Amino acid sequence: MEMEGGMSCVRPVCIRLNLRIWREELLGQAGKDLERCQQQADEVTEIMLNNFERVLERDGKLADLEQRSDQLLHMSSAFSKTTKTLAQKKRCENIQWRVIAGVVFGVVVVVVIITLLAVFIPRE
Repeated sequence: MEMEGGMSCVRPVCIRLNLRIWREELLGQAGKDLERCQQQADEVTEIMLNNFERVLERDGKLADLEQRSDQLLHMSSAFSKTTKTLAQKKRCENIQWRVIAGVVFGVVVVVVIITLLAVFIPRE
């Protein structure tokens, strides 16, 4: 079989078949490469989703820690106020007892002096 230009019909068929086989091999290799890339993309997506979940968990934990820290700050402020009030109350009580002790001591001294004066001063 002859075609125009002196080419046989068999040769273009072989070339077409070879091109088709070559194309299928390329597509097969490209398909394998595409599948490998898709697997890698899926792995990266899974890793990113896991990382995102961890970030959300960490964010929740940080929010809890921040809330607990605020509570501790509030409690420490209340404790500080309470201790200052208690210290002031105890200071006042201490001063009160010192005054009472001073008055009792003064009364005892006056009684002793009066007793000594009564004993040692002669009466006429």
